[in-house]
Amino acid sequence: MKLKLIAAAAVLAVSGGANAAILTGASGNGELFFSIWDGVNSYTRDLNVTIDAFEAAIAVPGGLSFSFAADALFTSYLTTANLSTAAWNIVAGDTVGGNRAIYTYATLPAARMGSILNRSAGLGLNTFANAVNNQISPAGVDNADSAVFADGAAAYAGISSFGAFINNRLNFSTVGSAANNTYATGRNLVRVNGAPSGDSLTTYTPYADEGFAVRAFLDTGSGTLSIAAVPEPETFAMLLAGLGLMGAIARRRRNKG
Repeated sequence: MKLKLIAAAAVLAVSGGANAAILTGASGNGELFFSIWDGVNSYTRDLNVTIDAFEAAIAVPGGLSFSFAADALFTSYLTTANLSTAAWNIVAGDTVGGNRAIYTYATLPAARMGSILNRSAGLGLNTFANAVNNQISPAGVDNADSAVFADGAAAYAGISSFGAFINNRLNFSTVGSAANNTYATGRNLVRVNGAPSGDSLTTYTPYADEGFAVRAFLDTGSGTLSIAAVPEPETFAMLLAGLGLMGAIARRRRNKG
C-alpha cells in the first residue's frame, strides 16, 4: 500500500505493504527504495513513495518527516550485518527521457556530469531494480516489500551496476554509514535531471523545506529509517538564541539612538 501523504509535517511509520515491485520504468515516476550492504549480504526495501509524491510532500511548507519502521527481515539482517563496513543509500529513478532520479549524497561536486552518464546511471539503476523485483515479487505476485541477497547475486546492492556510484556513472557518492544516524549527521537528498539525448550537463537540485535540508538517516539500533527536514531541538534552540541575540542588539542600538 502506498503511503498517504496527509501533510508534510506528518510522521509516517511504514512496516510493509502489498505494493512490492520497485517502479522505475515506463511510468516515469519511480519509487524511493532503500538498500544497505556490508560485503556479505545486502537488504533492499521498496519505500512505496513515488518521486512525484515525495516532491508533493516537500511542496507543503513545514517540516517534512517520514519514518520507516524496521520490518522483520531488516531486524534479522541487522543482527548479523557488519555495521562497521555497511553502506546504505536511498534512490529513485525512471528510464523515461533524461532519467530523472533522486539520490542521497554527502557532498556534491562543483562540476555536473553529462547527460550520457546520467542516462547510463539510470539504466544501471533499472537493471538492479528489475533484479530485486524478481525476488521480492516473484512471478509478478506482490508478496513483500523487501529482500536480502548474498554478495554475487544480481540483486546484491554492492555490485557495480548499483552501489555507491550507480553503474559507476555518478560523480558523487550516494552512500551513508551507520554513523549517519541523526538529522545532523544524515545524508542530504538531491534530484538529478538530464537531457533525453545528447550530452548537455545535468542539473543537481538539492531538496530543502523552508530553508532546512532534506536528509535521510538510519538508526541501526532500532532499524528505523528517517527522511526529514526538521532539525533536532538543540538546533532550534540555537536558532532561537541567535534570533534573540539579534533582537537584543537591535534594541540596544535603538536605545542608544
